[in-house]
Amino acid sequence: MNKTIRVAAALMSMVCVFIFAGCSSEAKDVDLNEVLNTINSEYQIENTTAVADKEKLNTLYQIAEEDVESFAAEISETEITEIILVKAVDAEAATRVSEKLQIRLNGKKSQAASYEAEVLDLVKQCEVATNNDVYVRLIVADNVKEITDTYNSFFE
Repeated sequence: MNKTIRVAAALMSMVCVFIFAGCSSEAKDVDLNEVLNTINSEYQIENTTAVADKEKLNTLYQIAEEDVESFAAEISETEITEIILVKAVDAEAATRVSEKLQIRLNGKKSQAASYEAEVLDLVKQCEVATNNDVYVRLIVADNVKEITDTYNSFFE
């Protein structure tokens, strides 16, 4: 009887370990179109055009199509506003995407230097960041800190 209890306890312990290990290794899957729609509705982002496909994403940011699993992006032709949300195919691809978005942000900072000081201050608050090893974002918009908080809330 004692041996049966020990075996049962050992099996239950192993099951618990596998359950917890499985839960901790799974990254949350986030629908980037839902995130962008939420941002647009909560912060009244207007006068932007959606980046329609991976080819256009490649043209604008030189992000390789094979590095992108999914994305949602909008840019303004007349303002500094730009929201780029990318889910890369893996962590290595996310690094490459991040590098390309950093180049874009650096260009935005150079461009903003010729605008009013307020625009330059806004762009200086922006950053390229990664969530869950594969989600990369660049948000250049009014209320960037609040928009970033909203974006990050989808990963909690």
